[in-house]
Amino acid sequence: CVEIGAGLGLPSFACAMLGMKVIATDGDKDVIELLEKNIEANSEILTSAGGSVRSAYLLWGDTAQAQEAAEIIDSEDRNTQEILTYPDLVLAADVVYGNQEGVWKQLSDTLRDVCGPETLLLLANVQRFPRGDPRGEWKFYEMLQAHFHSVEIPHASLHAETAGQKNRSGSCMVSALCKRNSRDVFQ
Repeated sequence: CVEIGAGLGLPSFACAMLGMKVIATDGDKDVIELLEKNIEANSEILTSAGGSVRSAYLLWGDTAQAQEAAEIIDSEDRNTQEILTYPDLVLAADVVYGNQEGVWKQLSDTLRDVCGPETLLLLANVQRFPRGDPRGEWKFYEMLQAHFHSVEIPHASLHAETAGQKNRSGSCMVSALCKRNSRDVFQ
């Protein structure tokens, strides 16, 4: 599993508690320092659950770093005779904000580069503007359509506090995505 824009690593730790081996990435070196402190403070409990978290610096838009993050997972989690270089799962939580299409393009490119044909990408985000608002994050989701099939998880499937907030500012949106050139796992 790879987490993009991990910050302090909560989703990564949750996955590790489920027994996953996770690379938590971020493009801010100060944040990586804090993440590494969190990893160290929680390593014993994560190990006892059968999982682990490692940090890696990943600047969005850097194709070589994105591919390296995928290969790190490969070298640790796979039998060396299996040449699979992509993680099964990529997580990105609350990484789409602001209204900077250049940054969104870098994020979109990074997600494209980290994900393989069998990778499931789970993208969770706070909806900051109503659907259709020109300042909104919808442009980013449109950008992803060039590379990914996507399904929005129904709000009724999310926590009860968010179920009634569909399409409103502050509501949570969770999407499951797979690469367009892969077999369509959503059919």
